[in-house]
Formats: sequence, C-alpha cells, structure tokens
Amino acid sequence: MVDGVGARITGYLGGFLKVTELEKAQNDLLKKTLYKLGADVGDKLYTVMQKAKDDGDVESAYNAASGLRPLLIGRLEVANFLLYKEDAIHERVVK
Repeated sequence: MVDGVGARITGYLGGFLKVTELEKAQNDLLKKTLYKLGADVGDKLYTVMQKAKDDGDVESAYNAASGLRPLLIGRLEVANFLLYKEDAIHERVVK
C-alpha cells in the first residue's frame, strides 16, 4: 500500500504546479488584454454617449448606449465562465 506513494505525490505536485502556471498565464492574459480592452471600449462608448447627449443628438446617444449593454453583459458572462467553467456559459460568451 505504501509502495509508489512517493511517486504519486510527486506526480500530484507536478500536476498542481502545472495548473498554477496555467492559471497565472490566464490571469496575465486577462489583465493585459481582456480587462483593458473591455474597459477601453466601455469608456469610448460612454464618451460618445455623453458627447451626443451634450450635442442633443438623441439617436447617437441611444446607439452608443445600445453598444454598452452587450459589452457589459459579455464581460459579465466571461467573468461567470472563469468562475464556474460551465459549457452553457461558454456558449453564451462565444455566441
């Protein structure tokens, strides 16, 4: 029963280290790309919406606001997928 325990522990630790490396790479990618891009696009849409409002351009303000909704929902779905790792959430994200 004790035979091979050391090898199994070593294998487990190797797998654990690989998972933590992959999670770090995922987090780096999220911080450097996805989070920044989402925030930048949201800021730009908000700026367009405010400028259009200030100019009295209701249609442009509406269009900018309409762009914010799917952006925010998409960002929320990505966060949900990263948290729960469910196929149904993945499908909504890539749709």
